[in-house]
Amino acid sequence: MLGHNYEWVRLHGAAELWEIGGEAESSTVLNTLHEVWTENRSAANKVAACLNRMGPAAKPFLPQLHEELQRVSRAIIQRLT
Repeated sequence: MLGHNYEWVRLHGAAELWEIGGEAESSTVLNTLHEVWTENRSAANKVAACLNRMGPAAKPFLPQLHEELQRVSRAIIQRLT
C-alpha cells in the first residue's frame, strides 16, 4: 500500500503499518506521512491524527507541523487585515 499512486491509500497504509509495527516502523511511517502531506494538504487532518497516535515517535515531524501552523496563521492574519 505504501507504494500506491494514490496518496490516500498510502496514508491509510502508513497508519496501519504504525498500528501493526509500532516504533520499529516509525521512520517508514513518518516518511510516508510527509510525502502524503506534501502532495495533498487536504490530508493534513488524517496525517495529524496518525501523528497523534504515534506520540513521541512523531517528534521528527515537529518542524513540519510548526511550519504549517505558521503558514496558516499568516493566511488568517492576511484575511483579517
